[in-house]
Amino acid sequence: DFVSLKPLGYMGSSKGGGKHEKIRSPDRTGRYIRSEIPKSEVNDLAFDATIRVAAPYQKYRQRGDMAIVLEKSDLRQKVRERKNGVSIMFLVDASGSMGARKRMVAVKGAVFSLLKESYQNRDKVGLISFRKDKAEILLPFTKSVDFAYKKLKEMPTGGTTPLAAAILKAHLETKKEQRLNPGEKCYVVLTTDGRANSSVTGGDALADAMNIAATVGKDGSAIWIVVDTGIGYPHLDNALHLSERLNGIYLRLEDLKADNLAHRIKSIVKNRVIG
Repeated sequence: DFVSLKPLGYMGSSKGGGKHEKIRSPDRTGRYIRSEIPKSEVNDLAFDATIRVAAPYQKYRQRGDMAIVLEKSDLRQKVRERKNGVSIMFLVDASGSMGARKRMVAVKGAVFSLLKESYQNRDKVGLISFRKDKAEILLPFTKSVDFAYKKLKEMPTGGTTPLAAAILKAHLETKKEQRLNPGEKCYVVLTTDGRANSSVTGGDALADAMNIAATVGKDGSAIWIVVDTGIGYPHLDNALHLSERLNGIYLRLEDLKADNLAHRIKSIVKNRVIG
């Protein structure tokens, strides 16, 4: 029921993949699609459009030795478009409560499958693990999926569960990514059983996590996917309540094999990108 991890050399090929919607580029990158009258200083001149505007007036302008005379009113700015980027932050519970070998293998297997899909779509990925008393950025957002795989494979486990710190860390990282890349769609895939025993405020650890999740959920800058890794009976609903506060999407690892979990998450990302 659990997928095995293979190095990225085994990825093979994939046709198709998630389509990324196109957005107007805020800089000089992307495909030139049309021109417009500049609203301020021209920093990306649409030479073809400028010539077309100026051409009918050349017989009225003193050209001297010049082939064509341009005036400020002739100038046109290029409008470019680029694919809307997707960044996925994997927020992985590596604490003692997630330490059961089969569960961690399943989680790593699902994340690996998602990393493979991200590589094929040229998405950016990041990796944060949380254990003991802190959330640690193992990998900032990058397109180097090989490095992400290496970090995931070597990720240590054990210790307490700083859930609140993890949610806050992922939120700050996605906000920073969106400031650097306007229009970027950010996702956080949080794998957790919903247990928490390390607080950032010194109070009740679970209440702390729920409060921070509610604040992050109201911000709405990223789409959260909460994967409940809790198994057995009695089953706690902490992860479900967490996803509700994050205004996120809730999935249960127990209901899915690792490869099916990855497929579900990929479908969510694809539909949100083109929808």
